[in-house]
Amino acid sequence: MLKVEIVKSLQNNYIFVLTCTQTGKTSVVDPSQALEVEEHLNGKRVDIILNTHQHDDHCYGIKELVEKHHCHVYCPVNDIKDGIGAVKYVEDRSLLTGLRAKDTINIGEVQLEVMEIPGHTMNHIAYFVPSQNLLFSGDTLFAAGCGNTFDGDVEALYNTLNKFKFLPKDTKVFCSHEYTLNNIEFALREYPQLETLKSRYENAKVLLANNIPLVPLHLSEELFTNPFLLAPDLEFFKDLRAKKDKF
Repeated sequence: MLKVEIVKSLQNNYIFVLTCTQTGKTSVVDPSQALEVEEHLNGKRVDIILNTHQHDDHCYGIKELVEKHHCHVYCPVNDIKDGIGAVKYVEDRSLLTGLRAKDTINIGEVQLEVMEIPGHTMNHIAYFVPSQNLLFSGDTLFAAGCGNTFDGDVEALYNTLNKFKFLPKDTKVFCSHEYTLNNIEFALREYPQLETLKSRYENAKVLLANNIPLVPLHLSEELFTNPFLLAPDLEFFKDLRAKKDKF
């Protein structure tokens, strides 16, 4: 079983520390900074780093953690080909492995499956833990929202979000940023009839005011309150994403 711990970093990043309860093996997902990770681990070793995509706010901590722990780094296979993302922070290439759809890796006794989820960036991947229905979605699926497009495109993002609809409904989603209030404000503008959004917004304000992380998200809730998952077709989705970009 994986124990998941949440570490806040930068202005609104979430870093996830994953520990196999049977073996004690530890992984860090998208370490935006090393300092917060080291303070949280309090001397504990990092065995694996899992990177979802190329953006520096998901990679800044990799270099320092690798130099200290000599840990292995997994990232999108095309980031290695393109020489971007985690690749820039790992000098010893023997410590770097690229991943593609349907690859599996282990943290101790726990297996994770890789999903290719292009859209925010074309090389973006996610990590899914089928034994516990946990999804580490990087910058693709957020609370009541989704990532914008950088070198990805809107159609790819739409198709990616539709993939998530086929995951088990009790999946817990660990996204890498805290954008909940802004996302719900936009969702309420577009879907004022969704009464559940109003209560979700008030609850989120209370939790954040008390410094309580809003992750994990519950896929079952996102399916009924996330405007991007509710989009009935690609054209509607494109229009919605364009509106959110200007919101």
